[in-house]
Amino acid sequence: MNNYIWINPVVEQMYKNNLKQLINELNIKGYKVVKGSCQQKKVKNKFMSLCKKIDNHIILDTRCPAAVDYIKQNIELDGIHIPQIEPILIHAARELFDLYIKKDERATLTITTPCESLKELGKNIFKQEGKDRIFFKTWNEMCETFNIEKVEKCLESPIPLGFFKELGQNVLELSGKKEMIEGVTRVINNEVNARLIEMLLCKEGCNNGDGV
Repeated sequence: MNNYIWINPVVEQMYKNNLKQLINELNIKGYKVVKGSCQQKKVKNKFMSLCKKIDNHIILDTRCPAAVDYIKQNIELDGIHIPQIEPILIHAARELFDLYIKKDERATLTITTPCESLKELGKNIFKQEGKDRIFFKTWNEMCETFNIEKVEKCLESPIPLGFFKELGQNVLELSGKKEMIEGVTRVINNEVNARLIEMLLCKEGCNNGDGV
């Protein structure tokens, strides 16, 4: 049986000086580390296409499900469009599932996540679609289960605020609960002009997620 594992970019950044050692350790524990193609561009293009298609609504960033849930729970989002665009991590999981699970009936795939929110989203999506043998685990869970030495969080996110800058849209960049609430409220009250609202629940990015 082949047990494949995908290391998310936050964890790669955390272990950047000892990544080869980490990969070897995972191999010893029965996991083969796999990589897919870059999904960032695909997600960015989906938002670009949406901006061209919808011209009467402000568009909300959906890459961070925890941010979307938090805003929906605290603000009435009248006039703001929440698209059905999945996070980058889910796009990566879909590609790797097709590459490694469909062609091998005995294979498993573990997707590591930087937070509980992405873990739960991934589990729910693939369960609803009837796709098994793919598992979503936070990096903290992997370290605890397999006795992997956990290193300090990285200071900078591999995908920081500014993801949408090159789209040529009027983007409001927000991270952290307080900044998100204040920023989205100002947009709704027409105090700030924005075409697209970028949001990360963890201040400064996923490197501060609760799963790493």
